[in-house]
Amino acid sequence: MKNQIIILVVLLSFTGHVGGQTLNYEVVKGGKSAGHVIAKRSFDGNKEHYEMHTKVEFRLLFTFTVDYFIEEYYQDGVLIEGSGYNTFNERLQNESEIHKTADGYTLKSNRIKHPTSVDEIRYGVAQIYFREPQDDEEIFSQAFGTWLPFEKVGDHVYEMESPDGINEYTYKNGICTQVKMSRDFATFYFIMQPESLAAVENKADSLMMR
Repeated sequence: MKNQIIILVVLLSFTGHVGGQTLNYEVVKGGKSAGHVIAKRSFDGNKEHYEMHTKVEFRLLFTFTVDYFIEEYYQDGVLIEGSGYNTFNERLQNESEIHKTADGYTLKSNRIKHPTSVDEIRYGVAQIYFREPQDDEEIFSQAFGTWLPFEKVGDHVYEMESPDGINEYTYKNGICTQVKMSRDFATFYFIMQPESLAAVENKADSLMMR
């Protein structure tokens, strides 16, 4: 009975409802907690919804707060719309929108339309915690309006270079368990919280899949 209760608690911490998953990460800088990341996905028939919210507070000479949010909607595995924003010390730095059209996609950054020649997106940044990439695979970033490539650098470890810096993702059972984010001014680690990690290690996520 005790083991059954433990398993139930793990499942409840890993998903808010059947057909969905929630992953929790602690942001660590210099061995100290600096914030959190919450990644969610949910299913409704042939539709998928992804959310990722990151909030980080750190100090160099002054205290800085970064708030980042992105969400994406997919139908039959294809991105149909998404939006996102990031703030720095509560000041908006960037906001984006993307929508599927008959000709491809329309992309807006800070309310300005940008041309894009992308025909179909099946792997977007909001999915990055829930799907292990392949070597040389690309992921689309609506914030940067471009594809970002992955390079396999270890066993289930992948490096992605963006205009902001280099990110290193580690996966287990197809789920991201740690991110190393290297920037010119600091290095941050996103470390999966124990309740989420327990579910991943026990493959509890397979119980919530369609």
